[in-house]
Amino acid sequence: MNALHDLLLAQLDSSKWPLGPVLVKILGSSTGLSSSGYPYLAGDGYAALRDDLPHILGAGWTVYRHLSHIETLDLTTLDDVDRRTLSQTIRVVRAVCNTAAITAPADLWLLRSVLSELSRIGVCGALLANGVEISPKESDVAIGDQCLRGSAVAIDLDLLVNRGLATKKKLDTETGVVLYTASPPGRPVLADASPLSLEHRSSLTALWVAALDGTNDPDGDAALLGLGAVGLGETTPGRGTWVPAWWEIELGYRVLPIVLALNQTGKLATLANQAVSPGELAGRTEIGTLALQVLSDAGIMEVHPDGSGRFVATAIGRRVFQRGPGPFGIIEAYTPYLRRLVEIWRGESDSARVRRGANVAASQLANSRTFSAANHSLDAFCRDTGFSYRVFIEHALGHGEATRQRFALQTNSMDWELEYYVGADLEDAAVDAALQQQRKGLLPASMAFVRHADIGKPELLLGALSSLEIPSCDAVMIVGNGFHEVRETDDEQMVEVFRGYRQAGLILIFTEENALSTTDLRHTAWNTYHAGFRYVHDRSGQALRPSVTTTECNDAQNEGLRTSWSELLSRAGYVRLPEYCSRTRTIYPCALPGRHNPAISVNHFAIPRELATRLAIDLQ
Repeated sequence: MNALHDLLLAQLDSSKWPLGPVLVKILGSSTGLSSSGYPYLAGDGYAALRDDLPHILGAGWTVYRHLSHIETLDLTTLDDVDRRTLSQTIRVVRAVCNTAAITAPADLWLLRSVLSELSRIGVCGALLANGVEISPKESDVAIGDQCLRGSAVAIDLDLLVNRGLATKKKLDTETGVVLYTASPPGRPVLADASPLSLEHRSSLTALWVAALDGTNDPDGDAALLGLGAVGLGETTPGRGTWVPAWWEIELGYRVLPIVLALNQTGKLATLANQAVSPGELAGRTEIGTLALQVLSDAGIMEVHPDGSGRFVATAIGRRVFQRGPGPFGIIEAYTPYLRRLVEIWRGESDSARVRRGANVAASQLANSRTFSAANHSLDAFCRDTGFSYRVFIEHALGHGEATRQRFALQTNSMDWELEYYVGADLEDAAVDAALQQQRKGLLPASMAFVRHADIGKPELLLGALSSLEIPSCDAVMIVGNGFHEVRETDDEQMVEVFRGYRQAGLILIFTEENALSTTDLRHTAWNTYHAGFRYVHDRSGQALRPSVTTTECNDAQNEGLRTSWSELLSRAGYVRLPEYCSRTRTIYPCALPGRHNPAISVNHFAIPRELATRLAIDLQ
């Protein structure tokens, strides 16, 4: 690879392309193709990309511009091997930047919210001093003059650990006492952390929606303008850590609500496809200028080269506009918890709840592709086994996306007529949203809906089916990220939930994000948004789990992940059929040595053991 290194370095002017030296090192790394045909970087190359190449927010777009320039260089003297290596590694670096543009703002927004409250009551100072000691056998922990619930504050400290700002170690194996302290790269961040004002702790998304629509009151606009922009701080290539700086946390906190507000006001499509001026974006020019400045600092927009003063979406920005609102919205829906963190830590409030109405649309966006895979797996199962079903149920309903897809596929993919469609959800907001889709003709006109159906209580759905005279045996139930929402449930209780559906004869096809260990969260850095996803679910009492049990999932920083979905299904009498399960991409471009490489999420396909026997499916 020396020829590739030398050729690139000779043609890259470091005064114009400051990321050149570290980028060249990465582009010359060992590479290969996965079984799915995607290029990947080997361990050392990925570690250099993760730790030494700034690639979140505006730095990601800077990397993009470097790569585009490199592709214009004279590479005629390279042999075929070096040329292929360069092409593959450029694809990997671009993919990592694309991913980080979506995953980083969500985690940064959470970090700013949590650090605000930790600094407010002196926890950041304690982490910088002697650390915070938490015992699972003690309900309270004293920090300065504060008396906090140790188990409650540990969830937030684990977020700092998972994002590299703190470290965690057991002081006593028998008692389980844990000490949290600031990490070296986290010390300047914790020192700079400051409380947010009351007006900035509320939903900035709602303020931005009103500002973009021109309906904000003067106080709302003043709050946004008072928060202001951040500007670009220093991003040093080769610094040896991916841990965010304080200014990056502040910038991410501003990006997320602006993107969500643009989506809610219908302006994302405009920004993705045409140039826009500050005055065209918002009712007040000052507001439009602020929004575009933040998006520009984040590498999402850039000044149009025609000198008109307008802004245009970057290649990364167009991807953020397309893919960001789903995960951004899921995370932002947990604002009620973040506003009451101090009360929760003090044991004064357990009543915060996720804003389900806001979460419905976000979940719809996030689950669309996995529902498509699930529906096609169901068709394949029917073709392969001769199985047919009369009842299609979607639980944890959202907008009814899985049903919409099934309804659209029905004519072309099935030899029989489905008799019953059923949608079920605990929350009225989800059922109401699905009813709107039904009125638009996107869901079957005969579709029945079950309200107040807690997915953790099978008898509620099954009782409703019985009253509607809809058979449950051999019915198909698809669930999008719903089973983890069963709150405060241990393994045995979750087995009973599955057993209830199995005894009724339901086939279960469900999507769940993989729970990741602390070590995996830190090693994968910004290649997923699972640190934030895990945090909001732990914070609200929900239970993420790994898809399958692997010894590699456990690590010294993590007491161990919960029992896997696969094991719980088996204990409940279900047979998981791997050939009809599917998964999204893995968390590492290439698995680190000696480590399992879990997928981002998995579609589980499970049938009752009795049905497997009836269909003569080989269970060996």
